[in-house]
Amino acid sequence: MTFKNKLFKKIRNFALILLILLSVLAIVFRIYSLNYYHADQNTINSITRQGGVTISRLDNDTLAFIPSGIKTSIGIIFYPGGKVEYTAYEAFMYEIAQKGILCILPRMPENLAFLAVDKADGLADFFPDIHSWYLAGHSLGGVAAGEYLKNNYDKYKGLILCASYTTSDLSDTGLKILSIYGSHDNILNMDNYKKAFLILAQTTVKRL
Repeated sequence: MTFKNKLFKKIRNFALILLILLSVLAIVFRIYSLNYYHADQNTINSITRQGGVTISRLDNDTLAFIPSGIKTSIGIIFYPGGKVEYTAYEAFMYEIAQKGILCILPRMPENLAFLAVDKADGLADFFPDIHSWYLAGHSLGGVAAGEYLKNNYDKYKGLILCASYTTSDLSDTGLKILSIYGSHDNILNMDNYKKAFLILAQTTVKRL
C-alpha cells in the first residue's frame, strides 16, 4: 500500500469516527432537550380570563402582551429559562401587562436561550411608540439576556434578572439592573450569583 493510500485510509477512518461521535452527541442533546418543563394551561387560563390584556402573535414563535386601553411607553422582552416551555410564562407576562407594561415573549430553539442569544433583535420595531425597553430573563435566560446586552446595551434602559445573574461585565453600560429571586430558591447557584455582583460593582443594582 502506497503512502498516499495509507494517508487516505487514515483520513477516511478519522472522518468516520468524527461523524459517529457527532451523531451520538446530536442524539444525546436531542434527548436532553426533549426533557423540559411544560406550561400549566390551567394556571394560564385562570389568569388570562381576567381580561385587560390583548395577546398578539408577532410571528410563529413570539407572543406580545399588550395592555388594553392603556397608553404605555415601557416594554419588556423576556428570555425564558433553560428547558422551560416559553408559554409557561404566559400568565406572568399577562399580569405584568395588566400593570400597563407591554411584554414580548419569544420562543427559544430547543427551549435554550443560548441557542438564540440575539432573539431580541428587531422585536422592538413592532412597537415604535415604546421608548423605554428592558430585557429580562429567568435562570439561564437571564444569563443569555446579559450576554446580548453586552453588545446592545444602548438600546435598553436596564436588565431584569429573575432567579438569575449575568456573567457579562455590564458595569460600564449605564444599565440599571433589577435582581429578583426567592428566599427558598434551591436551584440558583448563589456562589455564581455573588460573583456576578462583584463584576457589576459599578452598576446600579437593586435586589428584591
